[in-house]
Amino acid sequence: MYVKNGLVPGYVTYAAANADGTKEVVLEGTEDNLSEGTNGQIHLYNALKNAYCAS
Repeated sequence: MYVKNGLVPGYVTYAAANADGTKEVVLEGTEDNLSEGTNGQIHLYNALKNAYCAS
């Protein structure tokens, strides 16, 4: 899985895809309470992982 975080001020964006591009997930959220290691960031990463694994 390849993951890229976007740099849009005020928002966090993560895109994940497999090597051949047949599986892709994009997740966006506001940046409030998403500092490194916070509950908000942990929940965001878990949501990305769960969406990727479910697709």
